[in-house]
Amino acid sequence: MFKDRSLLLNLLSAIPNSEGLVLRLKGILPSWGADVALRSVPSQNRFRYLNMMASVKPTVDRSISNNLETAITLDSETFDTDGLHSNVTNPERFTAVVAGKYLLVGHIQYAANTTGVRLCRIRKNGGAIGEVVANAMASGDHDIEVVLLVILAVSDYIELLGYQNNGGSLTIFESRTSFGIFYAGE
Repeated sequence: MFKDRSLLLNLLSAIPNSEGLVLRLKGILPSWGADVALRSVPSQNRFRYLNMMASVKPTVDRSISNNLETAITLDSETFDTDGLHSNVTNPERFTAVVAGKYLLVGHIQYAANTTGVRLCRIRKNGGAIGEVVANAMASGDHDIEVVLLVILAVSDYIELLGYQNNGGSLTIFESRTSFGIFYAGE
C-alpha cells in the first residue's frame, strides 16, 4: 500500500490513457500492464480457466469382454477448450493442464442383457476413485453414470472404464457413451 497518497495520484495522472491497463504492485514498485497479459498467466489470474472443459465420446460401438475392466476409447471430441484430451495419444484419457478441482461426468450405455452386473468407473492415474455398479436389468439397454468432484495436479490423468460379467462380451453404444470434464476452480 502506498504511504503517500499524492505519489499514487501523480503516478495515475501521468498515464495519458490507462483504459484496459492493470496496476500491478511488486513490493513498493508499481507497474502497468495489459489485462490480456494477466489473463494468459495462470499463476496471476485463476479465473481465466473457469471456462476450461471438454466432452468426448467413442466413434463406434465397443465390445466389453466378460470380467475384464476396460478403459473406454473416446476418440471424438464434442469440444475441448484447453487441450485436456487427445484423439490420437491416449484417447481414453483427460489430462489436467491446470491444478485444481474438476467435475467429471462419465456415462456408459450397455446393450440389453439380463445377467450379471454393469460398472462405470473413473480412475485417476491408474487408481479407482469412483464408480457406480448396478445389477443387470430385466429388459432394455442399461445406462450407468458416475459424477465426481476431484482434485487434480498438473499432468494427472483421468479415465472412464467399463466392466460387465454376463458370461460373454457385451456392447456399449457410442451414441450414449460419453465423458466430460469441467474445471471448477482452485
